[in-house]
Amino acid sequence: MMSTMHLALKFALLLAIALITAASASEIVYKPAPEDFHESAKGVVDRLFRSNDEPELGDLASYVTCGPGLWRTIKVTPTIEALDPASATSMVDLGGGNFQPFEGALFHSDAERSELVRAVRVVLDGTDFTVRAPNELEKKVYWALIPYDIEEPIFILDNGERRILVDFVSNDNGPQLLWVGDMSQFGFGQR
Repeated sequence: MMSTMHLALKFALLLAIALITAASASEIVYKPAPEDFHESAKGVVDRLFRSNDEPELGDLASYVTCGPGLWRTIKVTPTIEALDPASATSMVDLGGGNFQPFEGALFHSDAERSELVRAVRVVLDGTDFTVRAPNELEKKVYWALIPYDIEEPIFILDNGERRILVDFVSNDNGPQLLWVGDMSQFGFGQR
């Protein structure tokens, strides 16, 4: 019988191979955003993830997607299990008509979105993280998981152990968190 660690490594390797293969098959569409919008989004990162205050729901899109790597980590938390957010399966095109499903989740209610923020805070294990742009490999993995173009601002929250990707959407009140995932769960160690 395989140990939990072996299963986790197998999952990470399979996911990394599938995502990188899929992302390499197509050109990434990456749309930059103005610097002032980047700075506003960094303010949202600080409010959501460097604070222990109740998450400000205005900083969150009405639906926030949790990517497969992060979902695999947090879905077993009792508070997340009790909320039972909707499934958000990414079908990654491996080419030749082959698709690989990767399970994520969609957080919609106020309680779900707030709990997702709290779960990410736990995964980050404190407020000591760097906010940086995603590298090319992280962009490829994200591109393979989403059905839309990558539009900035998009950041990696890097605490040395975990690399949490956050993507924002613009609304009338400024940037809102749209997608969050754990890039460190994909089995590659580049930063």
